[in-house]
Amino acid sequence: MAVRRYGSWTGSDTPAVFALLVIMAVFFVVGFFGLGADLEYWLAWPVSPLWLSQLKFWQMITFPFVHNSVFSLLFDAIVIFFFGGSLERAWGSARFVAFFFMCGIVAGLTVLGLTFLGMPPGFFIGMTGHFVGLGVAFGALNPYARIYIYFVLPVEGRWLGVISIFLELFVNYGSYGSPINAVIAIGVSALFAWTFTRGFSFGPRGGGGGPGFKERFERWRQRQRMRAWQRKVSQIDKPEDLFKP
Repeated sequence: MAVRRYGSWTGSDTPAVFALLVIMAVFFVVGFFGLGADLEYWLAWPVSPLWLSQLKFWQMITFPFVHNSVFSLLFDAIVIFFFGGSLERAWGSARFVAFFFMCGIVAGLTVLGLTFLGMPPGFFIGMTGHFVGLGVAFGALNPYARIYIYFVLPVEGRWLGVISIFLELFVNYGSYGSPINAVIAIGVSALFAWTFTRGFSFGPRGGGGGPGFKERFERWRQRQRMRAWQRKVSQIDKPEDLFKP
């Protein structure tokens, strides 16, 4: 009989996703009853050089839990539930949580670096950066999974990352400070998510990442040797010539 391993305190096979959703809901309810401005001040991430002097480094982790509308909360919750749940089942809770928070941190640090080059600062709230990371990672991990956008339009998982990139770019570019900031930060976030999922290591990564670079290179060399042998075979006149140098 199959054994279903659920989180002991959540009753779910994706306890990290469950915890993220609960925290988001709690903060939204707190903000709804008049503390929204305080939550933004303490938990949202103003990505600028001034932020470094304020020493509010926890904001790199807390900003995805702050939402200023019920629609943004529901959208983020759906993304976490479906795509985050798939990633947590594949990777385990610890790796998924690390990936989730790193997506936002990578995007924010990219914008922060751009501010030192004269670009405008950003203001991170909600799943800025996380949306792209989850979409790209899900598509890399499940390239042929069929997803129904709005429960009607079928899309394969490999296209989900592209869709998430364009949605983030055209809908949420203001959070990055400028369109140029958004293009660069979203590109870096997408590359991070792809690398984290598929990897550039010299061996296969966990979570269905497929063969690593070294294995792909060895397969390529085998194919080249086979093609060279086939060319040699096609040019011989007598069988004994096959073994001549």
